[in-house]
Amino acid sequence: MTTKQKIIDEALTLFAEKGYSAVYVGEIAKAVGIKAPSLYKHYKSKQDIFNAILDEMKRNYDKQTAILKMNGNDTKNDADIFSYVSEDTLIQMEIEKRNEYILLWNKICKEKIEEAFEEFMRQIKK
Repeated sequence: MTTKQKIIDEALTLFAEKGYSAVYVGEIAKAVGIKAPSLYKHYKSKQDIFNAILDEMKRNYDKQTAILKMNGNDTKNDADIFSYVSEDTLIQMEIEKRNEYILLWNKICKEKIEEAFEEFMRQIKK
């Protein structure tokens, strides 16, 4: 795992546990095992890290919708797709992304609910 990915993973965990405002860049760096100045070589700010988390979530969303052949804009057709997806496929998708979705959901629930959700929706509609 790259340092950049470790930063994302640790930041997501800290944001979910403490909320965005209560987390400092130094805490993220410490959790990764680097000094704060080193973290700035990878990301400009805490907001930049949060945006990278949203970008990763969008990529994962896009990957999952592509697997299911969903377009994300037609809820009726997209909902019908699930009736054709095997239980094994849904279980595999859940196993792969469960923790990531749970952590993001916790973050959204704790703080910046509207802002994070609106940004997430903008990202997935691109």
